[in-house]
Amino acid sequence: MKVAFVNPPVVCYSGDLFGGIPSIPVGLLYVAAAAREAGHQVTVHDSFLEAPTVRNNWLGEFEFRGLGPRELADRLPRDAEMIAVSAHSGGSHRYTLELLRAVRERGARHTVVGGPFASASPGAFLGQGADHVIVGEGERSFVDLLAALEDGGGGSIPSAGVATVGKQDPRVDLVDDLDELSAPAFDLIDLSVYFRCGRSHAPWRGAYLPLITSRGCTSACAFCATPRLSRRKWRSRSVAHVVEEVTRLGDTYGVTDFQIQDDNFTTSRQRVLEISEALERLDRRVSFCLPSAVRVNDMDEGMIDAMVAAGLRYLAFAPESGSRRVRELMNKKVDVPRLLRLVRYAAGLGLPVQVCFIAGFPGENEADRKETRALIRELTVAGAEDLSLFIMAPVTGSASEGSFGTPPFEGLNWSPRWRPDWADLSRFRAWCYLDFFFVKSIRHPVRSLGSAARTLGGNYRTKGEMVIGSAIRERMPWR
Repeated sequence: MKVAFVNPPVVCYSGDLFGGIPSIPVGLLYVAAAAREAGHQVTVHDSFLEAPTVRNNWLGEFEFRGLGPRELADRLPRDAEMIAVSAHSGGSHRYTLELLRAVRERGARHTVVGGPFASASPGAFLGQGADHVIVGEGERSFVDLLAALEDGGGGSIPSAGVATVGKQDPRVDLVDDLDELSAPAFDLIDLSVYFRCGRSHAPWRGAYLPLITSRGCTSACAFCATPRLSRRKWRSRSVAHVVEEVTRLGDTYGVTDFQIQDDNFTTSRQRVLEISEALERLDRRVSFCLPSAVRVNDMDEGMIDAMVAAGLRYLAFAPESGSRRVRELMNKKVDVPRLLRLVRYAAGLGLPVQVCFIAGFPGENEADRKETRALIRELTVAGAEDLSLFIMAPVTGSASEGSFGTPPFEGLNWSPRWRPDWADLSRFRAWCYLDFFFVKSIRHPVRSLGSAARTLGGNYRTKGEMVIGSAIRERMPWR
């Protein structure tokens, strides 16, 4: 079967510095590789790659970069028998529906939607242009679906991992042996566009590739959809398999910098040490970032030492709130003394650390926010070089889903302007950033001056420098 995979753009509120960051669609490329290995003809069509400098207004208050849904539909192969769209977040909801309408008008035989958001909310697409929704990890279930649809659809639709109009709640399909999966099909997209765009999930240094060494998370944080989608089941690739991929990607693409995008890379201390030792023994120097935040309660100084020796250049922790009461509401366990100790230790090694927070969780009050500001100041004194503070949105599939009514799916992002307390939370976020930059400039003046120089010069060390620096560059009249 001829399959056209589609990656929608990242949709965010207009002017939002905290959204709109494109990333290489590694999940989609895993599924594309599986379909290709099964003998299907596969192409990948990425809205951002098709028009990376084009900024579009969307639905009045949103924006995205890339081709619009109907423009992208016009570029899909007309003989494609299956159109497969990846809906990573709620922001891609109406874009995906519009694209599906366009391909239906052109006579597409089969349509399917996958990705984390679609997995958590298949009913948002079924009966509205999508014949099927892949629920969970799609490498097996999507290939099984293609087999069932071939030869006139005589086969039976897989019972796990595929939702249809009459069966919207199938069992989530999870792959246990990750080593058996084909490597992501990076050759199907133009990686150079992502390398040149100046923004990514971690501080950007030109050529890089995402790396997934494990899937799932054993935690049950109430703001996150991963516990539901992974059934709190953590699975890992073997150390040899990970190192082989790093070596092969270096040989194939000349890439030596990687962004590890596991849900929780540090679940196994022994495995982290073994991966670090293996990377350090390579005949080439590699570097890597951990931008998705690791669980501080899993970490110790020895793990940091091992990862730094292996090439770690950026690390994120996510305490989420300075209030113990709010963290209990979040079901987020954080050893704050250990966090402060490890931030100091990393700073002593010259390793930049980001600390991530969420404001506006249900039940949070002014006293809780004061505690968050106090912890941000403490962490900045301890040596944290980067801060990320998002405003809570009850994402689909999380335990907090529906906490604030039923906003538009596009508004389920880290700057939810639809919230009635948006103005207060936005001011709170601004004060937190002011605290961070002020304390950093007073307690770490040399580091602050270096950060300012890198922000303007483009040699980013932290994600914050990258976000601010790229925004400045985009507004330069000679750009």
